[in-house]
Amino acid sequence: NPSTASASEIVSGALQDDGRAVILGELTYGKGLVQTLIPLDADVNLKLTTAKWYTPSGRCIQKDASDESDEEPGREVEALQVEEGGEDAEIEKSLRTTGGILPDIVMEGDRVTRYGFELERGNHFFRFAVEYLIEHPDVPRDFRAGETLLEEFRSYLEEVEFDYESAAERELERMRQLATEEGYEGQTLAALDDLGTRLDDEKRRDFERNLDYIRLGLEREIQAKAHGDAAMWEVILRNDSQAQAAIDLLLDPNAYARAIQGKEAIAAVGDAEEEG
Repeated sequence: NPSTASASEIVSGALQDDGRAVILGELTYGKGLVQTLIPLDADVNLKLTTAKWYTPSGRCIQKDASDESDEEPGREVEALQVEEGGEDAEIEKSLRTTGGILPDIVMEGDRVTRYGFELERGNHFFRFAVEYLIEHPDVPRDFRAGETLLEEFRSYLEEVEFDYESAAERELERMRQLATEEGYEGQTLAALDDLGTRLDDEKRRDFERNLDYIRLGLEREIQAKAHGDAAMWEVILRNDSQAQAAIDLLLDPNAYARAIQGKEAIAAVGDAEEEG
């Protein structure tokens, strides 16, 4: 995914080039620089970029510095026209991406809502887990967040007066300022106030809309404190749609064979071009 970078891109790209693995997920970050440390004195070193990493096929892993797209760097994929058995076939070449590794099977990952992001930024799952484990020190390894725990977390958020500014609220405030500057009538401003009330009502339903993510956050942090990182990652991977899709693919020999064969076919076309 977009957080995958450097060494993991080199390995996955090499496996992909040689048809030895199926890559599933999203376009990777695109970080493939080789940097050399040059000592300047006893306490200072100069880190200088001296090379770039390439996969065996010649793909440069490093994102093109001229590509200013933050969300999907180097997403361009060219189509290569080849002649096979007397018929033209259009094959998407992941080898043509400008930076990063484009998966063989593109699958969007789980997205975090603004509500979930603000819970993470405020370390609320972590803080609640610390308090919870003081009162419940013997949490089992198969612990799951049930309704009782969810209500306890809701009460905790009320106690700490958790709040945040949503993107809709930010835009509404901007509209209020513009309306005031333009001298709009009072009825228009009143309508914006009514909209603000509706947005407040929507925010009060954020907890219910994010129950799955809240369960994940609670289980992740409580397991991490009770049983360590291994237990934490079990929770994370169990709830990761991309990881589960990869497991399902590995457990389906026919589907995996088809995916590998498709990758080998693309690699074979690339070899034929070089020989020609």
